[in-house]
Amino acid sequence: MLAACGTTDDDRPTTIEYVVSSVLAPNCANAQCHSAFRQVKGYAFDTPEHLKASGDVLVTKGEPELSSLYLVLTPEGVAMGFPQMPYDQPLPNADIELVRRWIAEGADGL
Repeated sequence: MLAACGTTDDDRPTTIEYVVSSVLAPNCANAQCHSAFRQVKGYAFDTPEHLKASGDVLVTKGEPELSSLYLVLTPEGVAMGFPQMPYDQPLPNADIELVRRWIAEGADGL
């Protein structure tokens, strides 16, 4: 399957910069949710710096299954009582997997 910029999903980098710019900013950091202008529940995902500000609350490095940032994106997390995010349309599985890999590999940049 092809991802952004013509790379395969497995080739996409697992860095905070890439995860923010390719997944979180375009899907979560809109004017009504998690942007610098409107930080629902205090979270903003439009820049790596904003994610870093709350990353210790949202991410358990190396453990996506304990990370609320990951769990809100998954059906398993919703079944556990986490809200579905984005609330209007789930992310593609490839993007959820990228977030999972980033966290599992130690959440580079946090």
